[in-house]
Amino acid sequence: MVKKEAGKLKVGEKVKLPDGNATVKKIELSNIGKHGTAKCRIEALSDKGELKILIRPSNYPVEVI
Repeated sequence: MVKKEAGKLKVGEKVKLPDGNATVKKIELSNIGKHGTAKCRIEALSDKGELKILIRPSNYPVEVI
């Protein structure tokens, strides 16, 4: 498994989550705010068919499968 920054993920990539794996469906990036880093809103569909929404800093390491 490879770690990749959340801001560099692409639609269709499979990521590892604490409760299983998921496929990225949509990514939105916000501007840099008062806390110093841009934020990512990642929508991913889990292997069980559940929609997962993650909000992380753009430099947060995410495991890509």
